[in-house]
Amino acid sequence: MNPVILVTSCRGDVEKGRQQAQRDTCFSSSAMPYRFLLGQGNTKHNEDELVLDVPDDYDSLFLKVREGFRWALENGYDYIFKCTTDVYCFTDRLLKSGFEQFDYSGRFVDNTQADWRLLVEQHKTFDLNGNHIWASGFGCWFSKRAAQQLVTAETRTQTPEWFYDDWYTGTILAESGIQGTQDYRYHPGPYDACARLCYKETEPFLNDLCAIHLGESTDVYDKARMYAIHNGASVYELVD
Repeated sequence: MNPVILVTSCRGDVEKGRQQAQRDTCFSSSAMPYRFLLGQGNTKHNEDELVLDVPDDYDSLFLKVREGFRWALENGYDYIFKCTTDVYCFTDRLLKSGFEQFDYSGRFVDNTQADWRLLVEQHKTFDLNGNHIWASGFGCWFSKRAAQQLVTAETRTQTPEWFYDDWYTGTILAESGIQGTQDYRYHPGPYDACARLCYKETEPFLNDLCAIHLGESTDVYDKARMYAIHNGASVYELVD
């Protein structure tokens, strides 16, 4: 196995110090290689950055993901953990999480669900036969097989799911027959109002977390939370 972490980033994340916060904390002694994915208009300042020939805006995020996956495949990586700059990765746990058993795994979301509750079971396979069920984009795993499907898929910019890279990737994989696997160890974080509903259920498992989302919504995030988790704060301490 040769896994890699790919972190979707942008000029704003660089300027706000979000990449550096991950370097200082969860990636400071990473058990896995990682790269930040940047788009056009950026300058590469560190070896852990990839500047890709795609727009750097949010609406083009899937293109950034696709080209990052292409780079990973061309460089011999066979599993990809894709996450955002507001996610704390427990890289030692990621490496030992059993990701290699699945093509596509993480925290799955069904757009027909009312509350997005996490499942307490460690793994639960969902039927992805066109029901728009996808892994939440803050952090999820892709096998080489899944990555190849996404790299070669036809670009469909006029579909409703295009503007949400996680929904789009889930749809493409569903259509190609690749199933997803739910894993409670990828946590949406204390700022997800729906996730808070099930804290009592998941509390016994918080010490097993592989990744936790620390942002509230798109571009709403205080990087101090990254340092707090690194310095031993619990999930509950991060709730304002």
